[in-house]
Order: sequence, then structure tokens, then C-alpha cells
Amino acid sequence: MAALSPDPGSQERNPTPFLRAFALTGGVVVFIVVIAALTVSGAGRAGYVAGRYSAGFIVGGIVVGVWARLARRRWGWPSYVWRFVLVSFVFTLFGLIGAAAETIASRVVTASEKQGLEIGPDSIRHPTFGFAFPNPGLGFIRDSLLQQRLNAVLAQQPGVFGWVLRDTLHPQIVLVMVAKFSDVEGRHFGEFVKGMRSTAGKSANLVMLEDSLFGTGAGREYRMAAQLSNGMFMHIRCRISGQGRYRTAIVCLQTTSAERDGLEWVRRSLSVRAVERS
Repeated sequence: MAALSPDPGSQERNPTPFLRAFALTGGVVVFIVVIAALTVSGAGRAGYVAGRYSAGFIVGGIVVGVWARLARRRWGWPSYVWRFVLVSFVFTLFGLIGAAAETIASRVVTASEKQGLEIGPDSIRHPTFGFAFPNPGLGFIRDSLLQQRLNAVLAQQPGVFGWVLRDTLHPQIVLVMVAKFSDVEGRHFGEFVKGMRSTAGKSANLVMLEDSLFGTGAGREYRMAAQLSNGMFMHIRCRISGQGRYRTAIVCLQTTSAERDGLEWVRRSLSVRAVERS
């Protein structure tokens, strides 16, 4: 009877395939974690960024380890490296494409969100965007004509939407507008305010009464007040509202009234959802 003998090719296979693959993975992941810790503010956000960018390399290490285990010839370090780089690049690229698509989609106001404004007898709120303010009065109604005009103005900005309420008893209008962002530190808020200031500065129909930006991070707030050429007074209050993990929306409540401080109690009572940081 012939003695059993090992597979002739087994002696040439890689004895520790996963050890080298995971050594490459570990080195890259540690590098990503260090860079994220040094460049991203907030431990929760840094961990999220490190995890997102490390995922492709972790999967790449597993794939290369299996590949080496099944290979019929021994690999040197160069063979591990080029395979690891190739596989990790492919998985990381797909991950980045998915993240970009997710980010773009998260910044578009959906049809259901446009229909989500709830007008109650005592308050007006939007559960998704997380804002609420007192109902200014029974005389306020949704104005379809003004809404159509506003929709036309915002048609080229899919991440911005607003709702208009008109007082049928007095010359007053309430407008609440949202702009969706992926920002928990308030960086986009400053850019948003710059755009508002630029637009207001170009208008010859405004006499500025207030232009204030204060607070830090997600707690920043902007207030503007101006008198229009027709004598009406316009006030705007903008705050940042949380939309879940690492998602925010800028909420601006604008009132227009014949009185200098008209509807001030409505603006003062604007509440928003706290921003989640981890």
C-alpha cells in the first residue's frame, strides 16, 4: 500500500497568509485613525470618519488573506502589497461613491418633507426638521399664490424649501425656510449668513436695522431686521436644527409686519432640535 503523502504544492503555499494581510491593514488603519484625530473636531465625528475611510482597507485585507490562503505558490511582501493596494482601492472607491450619493441625497428636500409642516391651533411644527414656533393667530392661512412665487424662486435650490403664511386680518406674513446640510460644527451656517448679507446689501429697498451673528458651533444664531421701502418691517431669525447623526438643517423664521416689533414673540419662541455629535 502506498504511503499517504502531502499535496506537492502545499509546501509552496503561504504559511501565514492572514498575518501579512492584516499587518498591512493594521498599518493603514492606524494611519487613518491618527489623521482623523488630528484633523477632525469631536471624538464622535473623528471616529465616524476613521471608520468610513478604513472600511475599504479592512475588507481589502480580508480578501487578500483569503486570496493568499488559496494561492498555490508562496508570496513575497511585494505580492501582498500590490494585491492589497488594488483590492483596497476598489472597495474604498465604491465606498466613497456610495458616501457621495448619500450626502447628495441627504441635502435634497423630499416631497414628503415639503408636505410635513403641521399647523395646530397653538403651534406650527415640522417633525422631520425639528423646529416649532407658536401659531401667530387664527387669521394666518397658507397662501397658495405666495407659495407658488416662493417655489419658483427656490426651484434651482433642491436643498432649500419654505412655507408661507399670510394674515387675513392684518398686513403680516410669516415665512419659515429650511436649508439642509451635513454639518454639525456650524461651518456652513457662516457661509449661509454671508449669502444672506450679500443679497440684502445689494437691495436698494432695505434699510438695515440689525445684522447680528453670535454663538459658536451648532449653537450659532443669526438675526436680521430691516425696514422695507413700503414701510413694512422685516425680521429674520436663523438657527441650526439637528436631523439625526451628522445631519443638520438651517431654519430661518421670517416675519413681515407693519409694526416695528410685530410678531416678536413668535420669533423669540422658535425652537429647534439639538444637534447629535456622536
